[in-house]
Amino acid sequence: MNRREAIRQVALLMGGALSAGTLSIVLDSCHHEPENITDHFTDTHKQTITALADLILPRTDTPGALDAGVPDFVVMMINECYPDDERSQFLEGLNAFNHQCEQQYGKLFPNCSPAQQKEYLTTVEKHVLGEQNTKDSHDPVSYFYRTFKELTLLGFFTSEPGATKALVYVPIPGKYEGCIPLKPGQHAWAM
Repeated sequence: MNRREAIRQVALLMGGALSAGTLSIVLDSCHHEPENITDHFTDTHKQTITALADLILPRTDTPGALDAGVPDFVVMMINECYPDDERSQFLEGLNAFNHQCEQQYGKLFPNCSPAQQKEYLTTVEKHVLGEQNTKDSHDPVSYFYRTFKELTLLGFFTSEPGATKALVYVPIPGKYEGCIPLKPGQHAWAM
């Protein structure tokens, strides 16, 4: 199984949680020639991404986003795999996300208390995933948050901690069984 096939399988496993745009970027992003990659993220951007990833997938009895290196994965994907226009749109949304947080709490997202971060994230998630806001929305925060959440899930569930600790991983699977009942509390299977 090659990388592209593995990513397709993970997307199917996650129930299509990845948008077609994110999936096509990942599948078309294989480059063999070395490039000088520009880091388009400021320290504040990276701090925001780290705090946000930790809120979306915190460490519990299983590893969280920080354990899986999700913030670095998100930065790498946006820097190296996204076209300039989508990268600009993502960064515009990230800046708008922080600006709106600063208007509400008087400080940027990474500098807010954990309670403020959680409250703000809940507000953003209700707006972004609400009925009035479709995937076609031109709201920069919506684009940023949807893309960020997709990359967070992709980065986590394709990482070693995500695949082996949050899911059940069998390195040499047996026959394919499309429908396997899970017991209460049992983890889903990794591909």
